[in-house]
Amino acid sequence: MATLNVHQLYHFAYQAGLQGQESMTCPRSYRGWVIPEMFEDGELAMGVWRTAYAEAQEWVAIHEQSEQEAAQD
Repeated sequence: MATLNVHQLYHFAYQAGLQGQESMTCPRSYRGWVIPEMFEDGELAMGVWRTAYAEAQEWVAIHEQSEQEAAQD
């Protein structure tokens, strides 16, 4: 298995958040990719995953609310 870089991890976590897959907990691997605990720049994978996942979940919540408000009008 190949190892993810920070940008790939962010992208995968964001997509997982949009689709409601996985959770806020960073997995050790995802779609055949190994997720390191820490990247070369010292950034923790757990922080990258949680940030991206939370941003995606927030986006979903905002758009669901907008759709509900539009349906009520």
